[in-house]
Amino acid sequence: MNKQKSNLGVSRREFLRNSTLLVAGTALAPYVLTTHAAPDSPEIKVGLIGCGGRGSGAIRDAIKAAP
Repeated sequence: MNKQKSNLGVSRREFLRNSTLLVAGTALAPYVLTTHAAPDSPEIKVGLIGCGGRGSGAIRDAIKAAP
């Protein structure tokens, strides 16, 4: 099989691969880029990320303050 390149320097295989990636990316973009917000819920009062020693105490105090 000859590896002939067009005047632009792109082989057929590269063109097909890049075209496939472009079409797949365009088709999947709405699913990947959409964000879903959590529904409103009265159950979540306080959230803490990365609670260490002091954070654990802080979250306990916050829950006790506003049950």
